[in-house]
This record gives sequence, C-alpha cells and structure tokens, in this order.
Amino acid sequence: MRGEITLGIGGRKRRFAEFITTFFALARAGRTNRRGIPTNPLQLSATFAEYADVIRGTQPPWAVQRLLFALLNPLGRVLGYRPDVAYERQKPSAQRIA
Repeated sequence: MRGEITLGIGGRKRRFAEFITTFFALARAGRTNRRGIPTNPLQLSATFAEYADVIRGTQPPWAVQRLLFALLNPLGRVLGYRPDVAYERQKPSAQRIA
C-alpha cells in the first residue's frame, strides 16, 4: 500500500521516540501534508536520512530513497534544514471560571 512506513524498532526505542517527536513538531508547525509527511523534500530528506536506522517509507524502493537522501540531505543541511525539530508545547490558556 502506498504511503506505508515500515518500522524496525528493536532496541532503538529512544531513536524512534525522537523521530516521532520531530514529526509531531513538523505537523504542529503546519509543515506536513494531511498524511503527516513533510511537504518540503529537503526537510523530508534530512529527517529520514537521520532516522534511517529506525524507519523508512515503502515508496519509492529503499535503494531509490537512499540515493535521493544522499543527494538532497547535504543541500538541505547547507540551507539550514535539520533532522530534529523541537516540539514546542503550547502554554495552557487561562480560563476564567464563573
């Protein structure tokens, strides 16, 4: 099925948690599509290249992904794209109780 993600967590739970936190941060910032995939190919490349040991997309084939990441990731890094995006928690709004 197109758009699936294969997980290989094993003993890398911390790395996977970092990956998920990054994707939540990107989504919260409005930088993903409705399926949760980063809309900017340079951000996608930076993040997926960093976390290739714990997650990968099923399309395109893995060899194609590795080639694309090898080409795009250095460019993205030079332009300021980082694999980890900080998750900013919203401060709770003060509610007045009547």
